[in-house]
Amino acid sequence: MNRKLFFKKRLALILTVAIAILIGSSFCAFADEVAFELPDSLQVTYLKYYIGKFKDKERLIFELKVKNLSSEDHRYRMRISLKDGTSAGMLVPRKGKPPVIKAGKEEKIKLPFIEYGQQPEGITITFIQF
Repeated sequence: MNRKLFFKKRLALILTVAIAILIGSSFCAFADEVAFELPDSLQVTYLKYYIGKFKDKERLIFELKVKNLSSEDHRYRMRISLKDGTSAGMLVPRKGKPPVIKAGKEEKIKLPFIEYGQQPEGITITFIQF
């Protein structure tokens, strides 16, 4: 892995942890629990996960903000995998004409795990650009 890519990924992780601490949620992600697999064109600027109500049941809910760092518009496939093998995913952005994150813009994502209502131990967040 080249140094520039390594630096970008570590910086994104540090910023995510700093934002989570500033917000003060007891369920926010910490560096040893979350692994990121990101393309060079994407940066996670916000991450929060918590147990909350979704369709009248307690669910694990993820909230993220991602920023397109490239000079071109892109769409991504996101997958969140938990240590126990449970995973969920979606296209980012879900809608639009065309459905892309514009160059330099940020997109907010909210993803509930439908059949999962407990605090996870390990998390891997993967984005694939297409």
